[in-house]
Amino acid sequence: MNWHRQHMDDRLNILRGHDHFREWRSLDDQRVCAVCGGAFSGHEVEISQSGEEFKLNCPTKDCPSRVHQWVYPEKHHLSHTSSENWWRALSSNDGSESTPSSPQCQQI
Repeated sequence: MNWHRQHMDDRLNILRGHDHFREWRSLDDQRVCAVCGGAFSGHEVEISQSGEEFKLNCPTKDCPSRVHQWVYPEKHHLSHTSSENWWRALSSNDGSESTPSSPQCQQI
């Protein structure tokens, strides 16, 4: 079942109850997808239901991201940097150079 036109209170309650990463104060709150870079509001979030389970999806066509991959708009510039820094840190002991004993990670 797709929740395109459900009552606004229901939509906001679903967002609040199923986004355990960020707070939704209203449906006008904005998020930015870290996968596709698209910006959207709570009005636009794709909400689907399978049985009793709700899934929140990015509204951008063909974007596979889920709620854990969305950031607040004012933090979007930090997300790309943080991702690069995490991959750099994972590939070395101190984040600056690799050692033979450290595992080698590569971004997929």
